[in-house]
Amino acid sequence: MSVTLYFSKVSLNSHIYEVYEQKLDLKNVLKTLYLNIREGIEYINEGLRIKEDGESFLYDASYSFNFIEKADGELVDTVIGSVIKTAKIFINDIDKKTGKMTKRAIDNKEVINFYFDVYQEIVVFHTTNRFGYKEFNMAFKELLNKCMFSQDVTYNFEVGLIKQGLNVQEIKQQLRDIGKLEYLKIEVIPPNPDDELLRGIQENGEEYLGDMQAGNVTEKSILFTSSAPEGLNINSKIINKEIEGIDNIHSKLSSNEATKMDYVSVEARNQNGRVYSTKDSRPVKYTLDEKPLNLLDFAKVCKRRLATLLSTFL
Repeated sequence: MSVTLYFSKVSLNSHIYEVYEQKLDLKNVLKTLYLNIREGIEYINEGLRIKEDGESFLYDASYSFNFIEKADGELVDTVIGSVIKTAKIFINDIDKKTGKMTKRAIDNKEVINFYFDVYQEIVVFHTTNRFGYKEFNMAFKELLNKCMFSQDVTYNFEVGLIKQGLNVQEIKQQLRDIGKLEYLKIEVIPPNPDDELLRGIQENGEEYLGDMQAGNVTEKSILFTSSAPEGLNINSKIINKEIEGIDNIHSKLSSNEATKMDYVSVEARNQNGRVYSTKDSRPVKYTLDEKPLNLLDFAKVCKRRLATLLSTFL
């Protein structure tokens, strides 16, 4: 059976400005993260869901790290393992006496294997039908943050899908294509810099990141809504300024690179309820004809695919 690999960027969020100011070595934080990832870490997500008949119910899913391995040799500085999701699903059942169809809740487990190259800050993983990449990224982020929770220093990370990337003009065109917008949200997080970008930030601290740093802003979110029949006018000065700003986070970080690494995301909804998001646009993925038989083989395949990605795309 074939399996599709996805790639996500893990970004330090809580202390990133200390990295910019050279008060904190990112590699030391990543080393601590590597040491702290362990089995038994669990995150529980609760929320209201709606059944087919319109009745609401409390849905909770738990996610946990399992089968964690930190190998030597060719897999040094990597963590391999699984995230197990446990949640109830509803299945059809029939009352044999009345013939009436009912829904019955049963426990269900979904397992995603992952390969995490800690110092490259990239996790490679597959998905299942009931455990997609959005949910994996959310769960992986929360589990990493639980690993790094401490009474002394608590580090927080963001996890975002790596995509083909979009420039500002492509984003504008895709927003126009979905029609009259009632909702538009632009989110920005400070980038986790490679050496070249870090030097650029330190030598030429530019206005956009400088303003975020001055306010200790680790996530900026701009929301526009409209109940007007015409919808939002994305060509207006107030909206266009924020969209164009995606290209001005830093002179060494284009909008294409920013959306590729999920430092910037744009989400919109039109008046008919159709949703668009750069988080889902053109994800980088690779399909294996057959799923590897064990975690070690899976990790070796992921390592090779990630090496190709780093050399040709990132």
